[in-house]
Amino acid sequence: MSKLTERQQDIVKCEDNVFVTACPGSGKTRVLTFKVMRELERLESSKKRIIALTFTNRSAEEIKSRLQDNDVPTRQLWAGTIHAFALDWILRPYSCYIDCLRHGFSVVDELYSRMLIDTLKDKYNIKRFTEVRARFDRNGQLTNSDRTHCALLKEYYEQLADARLTDFDQILSLSVQLLKDLPSVAKTLGAIVEWIFIDEYQDTQDLQYAILSAVCRASSRRTRIFIVGDDSQAIYASRGGDSKTREEIQAEFGVNVLIHFFLEENFRSTQRIVDYCGEFQEPETPISSRAEHANERGLISFSNQDVFVDALPRYIKTIIQQHLDAGVPPEEICVLAPRWQFVTELGRRLVSELPDVELDAPGLSPFRRQQDNLWFKLARIFLTDPEPQRFRKRVLWASEFLMQLEQELGSELHVNLRSPRRVLKMCNESASLSENGVQYLQESIKTYLEKLGLSLLEYPSLQESMDSFFDTSVERLNDPDYQFPTDTAYLRRLYRHPNGVVLNTCQGAKGEEYDVVIVFGVLRGYVPHWHRIFDDAVDDADDARKIPDRHGLWGIEKGRAI
Repeated sequence: MSKLTERQQDIVKCEDNVFVTACPGSGKTRVLTFKVMRELERLESSKKRIIALTFTNRSAEEIKSRLQDNDVPTRQLWAGTIHAFALDWILRPYSCYIDCLRHGFSVVDELYSRMLIDTLKDKYNIKRFTEVRARFDRNGQLTNSDRTHCALLKEYYEQLADARLTDFDQILSLSVQLLKDLPSVAKTLGAIVEWIFIDEYQDTQDLQYAILSAVCRASSRRTRIFIVGDDSQAIYASRGGDSKTREEIQAEFGVNVLIHFFLEENFRSTQRIVDYCGEFQEPETPISSRAEHANERGLISFSNQDVFVDALPRYIKTIIQQHLDAGVPPEEICVLAPRWQFVTELGRRLVSELPDVELDAPGLSPFRRQQDNLWFKLARIFLTDPEPQRFRKRVLWASEFLMQLEQELGSELHVNLRSPRRVLKMCNESASLSENGVQYLQESIKTYLEKLGLSLLEYPSLQESMDSFFDTSVERLNDPDYQFPTDTAYLRRLYRHPNGVVLNTCQGAKGEEYDVVIVFGVLRGYVPHWHRIFDDAVDDADDARKIPDRHGLWGIEKGRAI
């Protein structure tokens, strides 16, 4: 607690429901982590759980890593995205009560989903670049007002059902319907969950609020909530983000008390940057910088006209190399783009341009969109070297794998097999010698299952999820646009986090902090979403303020624009 400011300590110590408005760089992740830590230590029953919902999987791992660094047991903590929560706590345990899921299901890969929708666009004479929104309301009805789009989506979901697949939008919708049809499920969850932490509330969707409020309202002792975010940073309204007010959240969750705190001190950027960003926001209180370099002026320069697309990778490589030569650790350098397509294209070139530089770029792997798949959680253990500095991380992954495996099996594993350390030992003993990445994982997992004494013939849903994992991976590897190495050594290189230069999207790195950030591809309309301008969808001054009107390459290095 000594690492926190007085205001941050007040938030952590608050016993009531909490609503925190946190400006950028205010240390909200640290506050959230200390609050989670405090409430874990105060749990009175081993059956109680704390749920921490984050915007990205990386944010969830950051919270769990910080707890591990402070030797805080995480057995009673579940942290992850709302979609993963809905899968782990609602759909998988109670799928037998849902007609379209009762015979088993897998989560569709984004690549497969996009290809299917593109095929249907051709059938319905819809242009490929037109976005077809598949969002549902609380009654399970599509909110898309376009009849042609709805006809396409109807056929899309019929084809998914035939293949026993579900997508991320449907995960939320089915969870809401299940909680509504079977109140006992929400009551059971409400009896288990002591606290629900919600990060980035301004980008939380209406269906997500519906799921979480159902759990809280069904709790006899009323599950408490800790909500943090900033309305000024709400840029995902086009994806369904609903930046509710404190009063709306209070009504949604049915709580009488919701204490509002402000965090208006920035510990990351110079005052010059803070003041500049203030021109695009309407904070309720002035924001001040408390960073060590708060009073530095910095140097601002732009490369908008003289860097062509083909030369961009080498230009970014030069910037990276300059900072590495200046002593900046690789893991403190982050390269961002608004779309994965841009990250992939750049990553392909950087792999060859910087052969001796480690990259933290799991997004470049063929498993990028399968993080909720059980076999991905086992695969990344096999792809991470058993070295001392990675032990905590691998133990955390092993715990997540065991938890999901037991959910899938519907029963507990033998006590000798339920230890994360045992999982790691068996994985180390099962690792294949194959130099082909996919073959390496297939052989390694097969050997591990044999050691575990588990036959997938007895569990069709596990076999289906494994088939989906490898079929999707092979499909991406065979995609002519992928063009990355497929050997085991390369895949291992992508999972050496946190030792390498980070390649990510702006969305994927949301809330993270680095010494050097290089952003490219920020063309007019790509941030936050190109279709908002393309469709002339910016309909108020607040939205317009959040959309940049500059072209080209830019970045920020500890408050200095480069």
